[in-house]
Amino acid sequence: MALANYTFEKAYARRGVFLSDDETGVALCYRNHTECNFFTDSWNEIKLMFYAFSIFRIPAIKARECYRQQIRPKDDYYYFWMLGVLDEGKGRGAARELKNTMFQKADAEGLPIYAETSMESNCRVYEWMGFELYHFWEVEQKDIRFWFMKREPAAS
Repeated sequence: MALANYTFEKAYARRGVFLSDDETGVALCYRNHTECNFFTDSWNEIKLMFYAFSIFRIPAIKARECYRQQIRPKDDYYYFWMLGVLDEGKGRGAARELKNTMFQKADAEGLPIYAETSMESNCRVYEWMGFELYHFWEVEQKDIRFWFMKREPAAS
């Protein structure tokens, strides 16, 4: 629950929460260079660490996040964090509507969209949506695997 609250609050602060018309789907996707409040972001990170993780896991989590930040581009882009649809909305177009909304927004601004996943099945979904793998990271001793995905803006 703490992680869900954190992701929502961070995306909401960056104007990156999208709800499908039938309100069964939500997507979190925001522009990377969106101005945000340093203190609010810091407080949300502290709450996340306090409520969601053991204090002993924080160094490993910080190291993983630093690596992910290094792989992400330094230029402006959209960060696609998550897409979810309630069971009653599945198969009714909510996911497609949200995807199209985000893609049209990024295309209009000429910006790529980046995403990451630690689940191989999500990687296949991203590929189906038009993303391509640009980096894979695996740390076998710690069972860490991340697929880094990218979608270039459509030509105008």
